Amino acid sequence: MDSTEAAVPRVARLLVLSAAVLIPFRILGHGYLPVDDALRHAGKAVSGKPWSEILVMRPDMPIDSHPGWHALLSAVHHVMGWGTHALVVFSVVSLFALLSVPAVVLLRRPEAWAVSLLAVAVAEPQLFGRLYFGRPFLVTLAAYLTVLFLLPRLQAERAPRRAMAVIVAVLATAIWMHPIWYLSLLPVLACVLARWWRAAARLLGCFLVGVVLAAILTGHPVDFLTQTLQHGRLTVALDAQTETLSMELRPQSGSPVLLLGLLVLVGWRAVQGRLTRADLDTPVSWLVGICWVLGWVSLRFWSDWGIPAILVFVSLQVDALLAERVPERAPRRLLLAAAACGVCVLALSANVDGRFMPAHRRYLALFNPAAREALPDPGGILYSDDMGLFFQGIYRLPKAPWRYMVGFEPALMPPQDLALYRAMTDRRNRVPEMYDVHWPQGPAPDPRPGVALPAADVLERPPAAPAAAVLIGGPGLSALTAATGRGPCPRGPRPPRGPSQRGPSTAGRPARSRASRRGPARLGTRRWP
Repeated sequence: MDSTEAAVPRVARLLVLSAAVLIPFRILGHGYLPVDDALRHAGKAVSGKPWSEILVMRPDMPIDSHPGWHALLSAVHHVMGWGTHALVVFSVVSLFALLSVPAVVLLRRPEAWAVSLLAVAVAEPQLFGRLYFGRPFLVTLAAYLTVLFLLPRLQAERAPRRAMAVIVAVLATAIWMHPIWYLSLLPVLACVLARWWRAAARLLGCFLVGVVLAAILTGHPVDFLTQTLQHGRLTVALDAQTETLSMELRPQSGSPVLLLGLLVLVGWRAVQGRLTRADLDTPVSWLVGICWVLGWVSLRFWSDWGIPAILVFVSLQVDALLAERVPERAPRRLLLAAAACGVCVLALSANVDGRFMPAHRRYLALFNPAAREALPDPGGILYSDDMGLFFQGIYRLPKAPWRYMVGFEPALMPPQDLALYRAMTDRRNRVPEMYDVHWPQGPAPDPRPGVALPAADVLERPPAAPAAAVLIGGPGLSALTAATGRGPCPRGPRPPRGPSQRGPSTAGRPARSRASRRGPARLGTRRWP
């Protein structure tokens, strides 16, 4: 009986970790696949090329922005022989499971983590879904959770050397893989506001050592640190219109349901006498408030830093509640742990409203071998105002011999192209003249022979630049139109269309009118002469 009771804590931890692995597998079983960064990280690893050979980039961004993560994926690719799809599956499963490791190791009752995941996922399902994206920011998030769980030890009178060594290691690894090192100062700020002076000083020391180690691992320490700051400044772009930013960089909505649930928990614990004002004046509580306020500037502050702080707060409260009510080695503890993990798996992986249905692969036909004539020749550039084209392209054709004008982050584009991209994606300033394409004049052709604006059709290839195909993807129009004609076309009246394969003849009808009414053309519906 003693041996059985001794095994209860280990079995409970195993149950929570197993649930963390099972959840992403069930989600992927619905046909789900991330649609953005996980695809480009896998494609980058398989391509074996630097970003400068994949994207048209600013000249002051020479270093890989995620050196550690790409090194890991490249190693897995070479050792296991996995392609882009297997690497994406590996990313989704391993990174989601990694989030639960700090709680499984550091909480007295790790089943409290399953309860907190369930509560936050129900209260804020849309933001919680970012945990399934397979992005390396989840490595940073796992390091962040580790720091928050270890903060009380840093406040102890004696310096906890083992805890500090763990913090240095996780911070260095996270910064090497996802280098937003400057945001790791948020917990230090929270410690100062909570007047945890020992914790603030020790955490700051760990942070500095971790940043130095991560920078050394890149092989370009100074350039790495300065480029990361420059990348962050360009990405936030406070002067840019909201419509031109990705959804995660736009302001948050406030998460009223989640905050209401948090207030109910705090009130209930306070009525029980288990939560005092001092218990709320902690770095974790301050982080929730700071990140909620900063979330009105960018959603990432709230989704990537504030909500994880809520997860830690809720799990600590549930951990304390379970420690009060259920003995550590009682067999019934396993029943509670199994029930919490089971409900957590069912709720987090349920395909509610089709949220995990396969995403619409609107560019699938473009990267079909039959559409090769619609794509650039070696050394060419693929133009589009839709980042989705890049994500699908590098995922399906990671070794493609062309570059993309718009990639995973518009801020990395050359300044003149970035200004044009933001102008054309600003709905308020869109005018008919923006649908024209102007080719450079003069005897020396520009290596990027045109500027793609949200026009209605793909254009013919200009004589001065035989290597580049220009592809336009404006509102209501996808890059599938590129498969119906090749390269840019001379300005002027559109050529008449031949008979459509899908219905009656549409000859003589303006190309844009059809695109605006019926959406993108399908592969093979028409050909320009």
